[in-house]
Amino acid sequence: AIRGIRTVSALQLASFACLSAYSNLGAWPAPSEAHLAARELAPLDGRPCCIRSGPSHAPIPFPRGARGVDTARALVRDAILGGRLRAPHNSARLLRERVLDERYAHAHYAFRIGLFRFVDDVELLFDGSKRVIHFRSALRVGQGDMGANADRIAALRAALAAA
Repeated sequence: AIRGIRTVSALQLASFACLSAYSNLGAWPAPSEAHLAARELAPLDGRPCCIRSGPSHAPIPFPRGARGVDTARALVRDAILGGRLRAPHNSARLLRERVLDERYAHAHYAFRIGLFRFVDDVELLFDGSKRVIHFRSALRVGQGDMGANADRIAALRAALAAA
């Protein structure tokens, strides 16, 4: 009987390891060059846990101290990597950041969340002409996030308002 329990536990551990490894494979699909050339983020994939600025979610205004795209990017980077977000996440890292031209920039962050260390991706498009930050936040794997993506964007909005 004890041997059977150890076998089940080993199978459960192997399943967990495979699922965890699967969730961390590769980067979340970044927007295509066509999307970035059009100065927009990729559309949502239809999962209920993914959010994006647009008709149902307003973009984040530039922080008060931001005079342009570079300053706004630095304030966002500091808020995210400095751990000032009150959202449920354990760690964040910058995967890619690039300036598209003097008015636009794109940044892609990955967040590891919770006990299972699943990865959520946050994409930001800085629009200097309108002084707003468009966002897209989604899980790499699964259908539900218990509100983590919406909480993260709300926390980023609050952190930047206080900057």
